[in-house]
Amino acid sequence: MTQRFLYKVITIAIVSSLMACGQNSNDYGGSSGAEEDFLMPTEAELQAEELSPNQLTNICKAGMSAATGAGINSMRTDTDQADMVRISYVRDDGRPFAYDCRLEGHVVRTRMIDEAGPGTGPGNWSGNGSKATYRLENADVTIDTVFIDGSVDSETFRF
Repeated sequence: MTQRFLYKVITIAIVSSLMACGQNSNDYGGSSGAEEDFLMPTEAELQAEELSPNQLTNICKAGMSAATGAGINSMRTDTDQADMVRISYVRDDGRPFAYDCRLEGHVVRTRMIDEAGPGTGPGNWSGNGSKATYRLENADVTIDTVFIDGSVDSETFRF
């Protein structure tokens, strides 16, 4: 092979690699293929609204209950940060769990604390395989969860 041919092959490989950079990732996990586009928050879902600390806590508790099945009354909350709630509860088998919760507009995002074992810290934010959004109506919080297969679960919680 000639040097000129090798130069062309190496150049094509480098250009191809650079063109692919950043095309397969997003903050919601997985690729950004068309089959997962519906998991990306829409502009309307990202529109924030003024919430009281109590509303933020209730939305996070409802989102966590919809995701895990834990009862909202069994959850303890801590709001050290203005935009995030720490939720903890003990499962029926006695195992304790803790999560952080934050809102991105109307999208509820959670991450498990110490998922890989005690002292390992927070895991990744939710959004890989599903998208949970909330709706407020008086004392009710409705969580709509859209899954990667297009199915939707809706659950309403009264506070």
